Amino acid sequence: MRKALRGSLSLCGVVLSLHAFGQKPDLVVQSAHSNEVRSLAFSHDGKTLASGSYFGTVKLWEVRSRRELRTLKHNENGLTLLLSINTPSDASKAEAIRALAFSPDDHILATAQMKIKLWTVADGQEIKTLAGHSISITSLAFSPDGRTLASGSNSEIKLWDVASGRELKTLRVSGNVYCLAFSSDGKTLAGGTDYHNISLWDVSTYRELRSWFLAGRLMALLFMPDQRTLASSAFYIEFWGARNGRHRRSLPPEVFTNEHSAAFTPDGQILATSNESATITLFDTVRGQRLKTLAGHTDEVKSVSFSPDGKLLASGSKNGTIKLWDVPAGRELATLGVGAGVVSNLAFSPDGTTLAVAGSSNDVKLWDLSGCRVKTLSGHTSAVLSVAFSPDGRILASGSDDRTIKLWEVPAWRELRTLNGHSDAVDALAFSPDGRTLASGSLDGTIKLWDVSAGRLLRTVEQDETGPIQALAFSPDGEELAAGGHFTKLVDPDTASRIDFWSTGDLVRAVSFSPDGKTLASTGSAVSLIDLDEMKDLPSLKGHARNLTSVSFSPDGRGLASASRDGTIKLWNVASASREGIIKRWNVQEIRELNTIQTHAGTVMSLAYRPDGRLLASGGDNGITELWDVTTGKEIVDLFEIDRESWVVVDPDGRFDTDNLDAIRGLGWVFPDEPLRALPPEVFERDYYEPKLLRKALDHELVRDIAPLSQLNRSQPEVAILQVEPERKEGFVSVTVQLKSVISEGQKDQNGKSLESGMYDLRLFRDGRLVAESPQLSPDAVPGTTAVSLSYDRDEWRKLHQVIPDGSGQATIIFRNIRLPQRSDVKKVMFTAYVFNSDRVKSQTTSPFEYVLPGM
Repeated sequence: MRKALRGSLSLCGVVLSLHAFGQKPDLVVQSAHSNEVRSLAFSHDGKTLASGSYFGTVKLWEVRSRRELRTLKHNENGLTLLLSINTPSDASKAEAIRALAFSPDDHILATAQMKIKLWTVADGQEIKTLAGHSISITSLAFSPDGRTLASGSNSEIKLWDVASGRELKTLRVSGNVYCLAFSSDGKTLAGGTDYHNISLWDVSTYRELRSWFLAGRLMALLFMPDQRTLASSAFYIEFWGARNGRHRRSLPPEVFTNEHSAAFTPDGQILATSNESATITLFDTVRGQRLKTLAGHTDEVKSVSFSPDGKLLASGSKNGTIKLWDVPAGRELATLGVGAGVVSNLAFSPDGTTLAVAGSSNDVKLWDLSGCRVKTLSGHTSAVLSVAFSPDGRILASGSDDRTIKLWEVPAWRELRTLNGHSDAVDALAFSPDGRTLASGSLDGTIKLWDVSAGRLLRTVEQDETGPIQALAFSPDGEELAAGGHFTKLVDPDTASRIDFWSTGDLVRAVSFSPDGKTLASTGSAVSLIDLDEMKDLPSLKGHARNLTSVSFSPDGRGLASASRDGTIKLWNVASASREGIIKRWNVQEIRELNTIQTHAGTVMSLAYRPDGRLLASGGDNGITELWDVTTGKEIVDLFEIDRESWVVVDPDGRFDTDNLDAIRGLGWVFPDEPLRALPPEVFERDYYEPKLLRKALDHELVRDIAPLSQLNRSQPEVAILQVEPERKEGFVSVTVQLKSVISEGQKDQNGKSLESGMYDLRLFRDGRLVAESPQLSPDAVPGTTAVSLSYDRDEWRKLHQVIPDGSGQATIIFRNIRLPQRSDVKKVMFTAYVFNSDRVKSQTTSPFEYVLPGM
């Protein structure tokens, strides 16, 4: 998740947090899960949805806006598993989040792997860890009073005291416990297993009341609202006496479920199931018939969950997709997240004007740092994992999970050729200093050396104990090639023979030569330094909390940057540690840590210095590319690639630039005083939209003062188009718009009074074109300004633009004489509207109101 705009920098050992006063909001990337969604749960108020993934991440979503609020990293083994960058040994340690549960007051979220973690929902902080199970936990349930948590795994159910985290009791069962349910009075606990068994327990005495068998693996249990009936879903949907376990009824034989997952609506009248197909089936449990089949996923549906009112269904897929469905209508409402993925590799062009970004999409993104143009290079059929510019800047190479390498002509950005030969993903690329040779490293364990001009394979360094190749770098003189995998090794590129190798016991994901070629830095649990003159290890540079993912010497050799899975970048000063005397060893004790930069990523995947050494780019597991001032350690801008067509640039103060102001789908602002609400950046467009922001920020041209986002009134007025009616004059209509001032649920003024939005500057659009405003200002309303572009004091703006409400805080505005298009090919038009609040924060845009032209 994006721990947005929360950057911190460490100077002389003092950490200065940009969140110092707890008011700076988080800009959250709306990224889909990168792997299958194994669990889903709605909060009891229906406002929040939690989703758990196969690789140990949990995301919280605001249901109303369909936007991500934050990501929780449950992963107990400390791994962040991304793309094919990971080795099979990584994947074998993966642990899915198979169970989620909100406490009855929605203040706590419980997540489970082999341990249970309790989190505060509002800020995503971990409260405590409950340890005791010896195998993966497959079900969770809070008691109605929230004091007790039940957890089920293989052959056991554990009861926990939530306040203390203390284990109360272990209940023995047969099989994996796939579902748990408390009765509404909290006195009875029901558990269902894959051994076709249901058990009832007295919670106060921990005594088993009764147990019985049925056909199939239990996937869903529910105490019906009357509390006298227990509903179950296995091979059949069946109903039992909640106290005596007596079978009451089954649905007809054609209602056969055999599901991956199942969930009842809270009233028990509908059951949703999924199986190996990409569809969801809804069953009417009262009439005993199939209601609907929901189609829209493109892969197996692994999890389903109903909202508390039963009107929404959330479904999670094997490919990481989450969908929301309107249950009564049986239609898809939304897909959550936009699949921002990760930034796996970065490279600056030699002239420093272009930044190439590789990530989980099949494309290479090119950022023009001088003009903020974004170019997409398409051609790979799977994720792009590595990029590298030739020393003369005329060629860009890209390596992919599709096992190929593509060479692109610069600046025409035309594909020159595709290099084939690897049998697995191409994770690393490096050009020789003369640009004639390209080295490629693959997860197949080989390094291939290519003639760039001819596209011909020169030689192959065969697989050895180094294993999958994850990093490559040529020495400055081109006589040595360093490679990283399970070991760090040096290779003679002319003969493909190994010169030497080293092991630190950790996976090596990056290697970097010092500019003088005498020192090699590599990643592991710390920065490993190798003296190449003496061919021996130097003392490592420690300080990161987790394993490193990237390391790079600065172009002048005076600095070193390292990045880690802990989300930080460390800048080291190596200038003072010059080589001493004839022995020519680094005085490593004099290498000083200059800055610690807290990025917005959970894991920093890649680093790249601009050739002038003044700018550092970092790419994270949240899909963000961040640009940093090396001298100060301060963030300059964040770069977002929303999809193949859209991009956004945001600076630390909230200014943004984008190629699509209508709807920025990939980002959402989350504020500390409203932690369960997400606002899209475009609602702040009136004052924070800054064209050409990237160039201005890099050139220090931002001089316009703006108020901090945290100081703005964010309550959004409501707006709706009620009707569009033809007027007597042919070709014209009147449009009726209703407005309502809204009182904030979270924001208060200094006196503790809830803020009210007010209603200002209503705007009406026809097919995206502004056609009317209210109040309508005359061109001379403000000297030297126009009604379209006003740049004066905010208080003056409010006086001129306020829409006066009636006694109930509402207003109805009728726009008359709205001209319709006169072209014969236009059959209908769409009207939309929005309005601003007192601090020029925009409301949601109305849904399009369709008007069919007369006679059509």
